Amino acid sequence: MRIFFPATNREALRQGCLSARSQREFAKHNPVMKNSPKTTKILPSTSDCAVPTEHAFGIRSEANDVPMAELLRCSALDFEETDYPDRSHMQKKGRLPPAKSTKASRLKEIISPSEEEIAAKRAKENFKLKKFMKVESKVKAMINKGKSGSKELCPKC
Repeated sequence: MRIFFPATNREALRQGCLSARSQREFAKHNPVMKNSPKTTKILPSTSDCAVPTEHAFGIRSEANDVPMAELLRCSALDFEETDYPDRSHMQKKGRLPPAKSTKASRLKEIISPSEEEIAAKRAKENFKLKKFMKVESKVKAMINKGKSGSKELCPKC
């Protein structure tokens, strides 16, 4: 049960309440209560609809050469797997084709250094002055002293 305001306002007008204040007072003391009707839609029963059994809905299943139990156990490895079809040539709608190479990118491919040039650059990075060519590094010198048997590697020992 709930208050039904339009019916309450109509009843107040019948009783002679013409102003808004008098209608509010009437609604406080004499509300019109109504049940909201529940709408129930009557759905057709499934027994009325005849579903054709001879038609297939969707794609029919195909019989597989390998039984399902062997597929689950992964025991049958003698069957041949088929690759997915090559769809790289297909174009999707709304997608732009890949960018074409420009003059600058083609020149960069031509001018890109070979492995020999890269090796020559690395050799230049390891450059030493002539007066330091015969001098060993301190680490190598310490290792060589340690091998000779002297215990002057570290002063704490």
